[in-house]
Formats: sequence, C-alpha cells, structure tokens
Amino acid sequence: MGLRPSQLRQSGFNPLWRGKALRFVRFGIVGALGSVINEGLLSLLYGRVHLPLIVASAIAIECAIVSNYLCNDRWTFHHPTPSFSRFRRFNAVSLLSLVVNIGVLTLLSSRAHVDYRAANFIGIVVAFGVNYVLNVYWTYGKALAEPESGASEDCHEGTRAPA
Repeated sequence: MGLRPSQLRQSGFNPLWRGKALRFVRFGIVGALGSVINEGLLSLLYGRVHLPLIVASAIAIECAIVSNYLCNDRWTFHHPTPSFSRFRRFNAVSLLSLVVNIGVLTLLSSRAHVDYRAANFIGIVVAFGVNYVLNVYWTYGKALAEPESGASEDCHEGTRAPA
C-alpha cells in the first residue's frame, strides 16, 4: 500500500526529481565507462602498439567521447537515433571539460600547492559538473524541453529541462 501521486505532491515530494536523479546517475555511469575505455585504449595504443603518447592519448580520449555520446544519447537522454549536431555539441562540451580539468589541476597544484593527485580529483569533479550541466542545458536542452512526437511519457519523465 503506497501513497497516491496526489498525496506525494501534498507531502512536498516532486516526482520530477526522481527522473533528474536517475539521469544524473546514468550520466555518471556512462562517464565511468568512458574512463575505462580511455584507460584501456591508452594502454593498448601506447603500451602495446607503441604509438607516441600524445597520439595514443588523443585517440583514446576521442574514442571515449564517442562511446560516451552514444551511450548518453540513447540511455541517459532517450534518443532512438544519434544526431551529428548533438554529437558536435557533446564533443565540444567534452573538450571544454578537459580544459576545465587541466585548469583546476594546474591552478591547485601550482598556486595552492595541493598534491597533484588531489588536485586532479578535484578537477575531475569540477569538470564532471560542467560537463553535465552544459550537456543537459545546451546539447540536450531543446530535446529535453520538447520530446519527440510519439515518444512515450515514461521515456521522458523527469528529463525535461526547466523552462
């Protein structure tokens, strides 16, 4: 015996938060998968194939970005087919997040004398936040505000950007 939706609303519970929290968790899971892909490809391309480190790293990063886009597009943001315009925006946001991560790492380690590992972790957290917010409101903002015609409400429940 659970509470009816009207009782939940009266108690202050906002069912939209459930969808937003789920989207945030899925985005994080996809990001973790991308990190594994990045590390695995870097180990393969640099450690086994012996490509130059910068080349191996660039390839590994871009492959992780492509994987993250495809997984987020379908699983996190519920699009049945990929879009090149969304991919361009997603890629731009990912590269900006890389700059944010490096900026925070550099600033904290060189100016504030924070250990580089702690500074990198803080950079990752800040970059993740930037990445998530920009993707929700820029990459997917219009799509979240206006779900595709014929799409089920369950698929988009709680995933619309605020007006």
